[in-house]
Amino acid sequence: MTYPEMMKVFANKVKNYTEKQCLHAMQDINDVLDVVGDDLTDGYVIQKYCELDAIRDRLMALGKHN
Repeated sequence: MTYPEMMKVFANKVKNYTEKQCLHAMQDINDVLDVVGDDLTDGYVIQKYCELDAIRDRLMALGKHN
């Protein structure tokens, strides 16, 4: 799956998240990345960064900035 395709999936996943849910999800993802590392050739790591991007977009849509 390409990054833009993943973004559509994750944007849909978080489209109704509240600010609190976004912040909690971001913390979870960052905790995972602390464990697995940030090897951008690893598909799982790319997926986690894509999820973070979707959450940041959602926060911006809510008028929040993180």
